[in-house]
Amino acid sequence: MAVIFCFSGTGNSLYAANKIAASIGAEVRNMRDAHAVGDCAANVIGFVFPTYFWGLPKSVRKFIARLRVTDKSAYIFAVTTYGGFSAGVCDAVNVLLKKQGVKLSYSAKVKMVENYLPAFECNDSDELWKRSDSKLDKIVADISGRKRVFTAPYTLKNGIAQKLYPSNNSGCAEKFTIDNCIGCGLCAKVCPNSNIVIKHGNPEFGDKCDLCLSCLNNCPKDAINYGNFTRGKKRYKNRRVSVNEIIALNHPKK
Repeated sequence: MAVIFCFSGTGNSLYAANKIAASIGAEVRNMRDAHAVGDCAANVIGFVFPTYFWGLPKSVRKFIARLRVTDKSAYIFAVTTYGGFSAGVCDAVNVLLKKQGVKLSYSAKVKMVENYLPAFECNDSDELWKRSDSKLDKIVADISGRKRVFTAPYTLKNGIAQKLYPSNNSGCAEKFTIDNCIGCGLCAKVCPNSNIVIKHGNPEFGDKCDLCLSCLNNCPKDAINYGNFTRGKKRYKNRRVSVNEIIALNHPKK
């Protein structure tokens, strides 16, 4: 039995997870319900997630900390997608796993489209997708062949960068602004943490934000901004993953 746990806001990590899953016959599940996660008896376990500030998204960290791997000989891999830097990030997964007597068998990172618009411009291009697919093909071959690779260590630099990650601090939701909203509710549907509710025709943000910016990037009217940092910037619409696929991952039908 093989399972891949995936956290994805804009679809990059979901694309990677789906590509790996197709090659090893794995089921892709979300990492949304950290409070409900329990034992995992699979003998192949994957974690696919984006890099946030040289570390793990808060929801990913909580999920892995609560997961219990029952097969101590399981082949466990972690793949992180990133736009800028990602050194040592997968070792943060390893640190959490070691607390329960297991460790990563394989880890890899794949550079994909940058979509953290508060700090960067979206760099979507045919050439970048070509390079991403080439790297993913190698990762798929490695995992299919049960290759074992030691992960780079999580260092002091990673820890310092994580302290700058807004979601690790309070007041993240207060920086979102709304202009010309049409009340379609798509932002609430794509949010991986169910952190958005529509009240009086406008979205309201709770305290479970990972700053994945799925709401901001997928809004059909570009009505959501993060302070003044994102105004006028091109939004990221994933060319390989549909909005409906993102919704299906984060809010599967019961």
